[in-house]
Amino acid sequence: MGSTYKYTEDSIRQIEFLIPRLKYSLYPTKIIQWLENFDGPDVPFAIDILRIFEYISFPEFMFRLDSLLKELLKKIPKEDKIIIFPYGKIGKSGTLVTYPLRNTSAFKRREANILLTHDFKYIKDSEQYKHIIFLDDFIGSGKTFCDEFEGSGVKDWILDNNIEKIYLLSAIIMNEGKKKIEGNYSKIKIVSEVRHKLFDENFSPYKAFSKNTYKSVKNIVNKYGKKIIVNRPPNQFLPFGYGNSESTIAFFHGTPNNTISLIWGKTKEWKALYPRKVDVRMSEARELKKEINYYLSICEKLGININSGINLIDKMPDRRKETTRRMREQNQAAITVLFLKNKSYENIYVCQILGITREELKYIFIELRNKGLVTNDYKSITNSGKALLLELNKVTKSEKIRNETENNLTIKKHLYLPQMFKGLT
Repeated sequence: MGSTYKYTEDSIRQIEFLIPRLKYSLYPTKIIQWLENFDGPDVPFAIDILRIFEYISFPEFMFRLDSLLKELLKKIPKEDKIIIFPYGKIGKSGTLVTYPLRNTSAFKRREANILLTHDFKYIKDSEQYKHIIFLDDFIGSGKTFCDEFEGSGVKDWILDNNIEKIYLLSAIIMNEGKKKIEGNYSKIKIVSEVRHKLFDENFSPYKAFSKNTYKSVKNIVNKYGKKIIVNRPPNQFLPFGYGNSESTIAFFHGTPNNTISLIWGKTKEWKALYPRKVDVRMSEARELKKEINYYLSICEKLGININSGINLIDKMPDRRKETTRRMREQNQAAITVLFLKNKSYENIYVCQILGITREELKYIFIELRNKGLVTNDYKSITNSGKALLLELNKVTKSEKIRNETENNLTIKKHLYLPQMFKGLT
């Protein structure tokens, strides 16, 4: 399983076209790594999945919530008091929606009459509220909402407190989940963007593509999904997502398990495109800052020859075991920090220049200490560190002279033809 991505003018252009569709949420290399999960003949159909994939960034998430809440509040008289209830456990998707919701213009206009709470049991003067709005980011099969509505006690609380109207606000709801909730609770009014299953016989987006696309994409979703373990036995494989929801949605804060598993599943053999959990994305963000590409632009501006610096620092003896060193080494960051600290910049200034956190800076200092380039208290550069910077300066100067000489000696490709020679044209 897997292939090496073939770089051609056409294949690079296809990646270029996908990036805006995915709201610039991924680097081209990330997309290519994911495409390399697939066998060569399947890659075009994997690209077809991304053509219709829906990534919701934070600004767009706020925009959608604002639009939907505005639509919902039109149904409620301005003087009526409202409860907005992000259901589910603290930290789950429902409660994560509260911050962006609070900052929408629709919420702020009616804020005086809105109670946003995670616990309905402790609402004071509950008799003054006539409406309750359940809040979530995404609803797939509808099972989670139904279980919460029945099992948390909120259903009985609504009856006991004579709440007149019940609404469910979600950025996106799958059509199957919508039908389930409306079938079980006819009085609940749902306000959400509706999405159909990826392979719905009537509403699949691939119905707008060639006839072969629908069948081929479905085959590869099933083929690879059956090899990606994402759950405990006996249901360890979810090729079409939890509850066979066939969703193609990811959010800035995570990916629903209702989304087809070849997007978010991760194993030794399979690289995820949009990991399910936000902590995985946090880890990826940290790893990005360890890559040489992250430092190229700032090093060029600072006049640091980063490749020479990496070569010099790599030769330094290290206190750690070889395996530990290789796993944690980030020479490009170390040489940049060493350069800046030699200019007596404060740590907070170094963090701002490099766009890193204090914690990340601490680990870079540990790197420098293990190579004997800074003192044990991290406050001073050692003689070895100063010697390395002097050597880097020499190398940089010689490289600059050599490059300029080579440039001057380069034979120009254009031929100068004078418009006039000895008074003749």
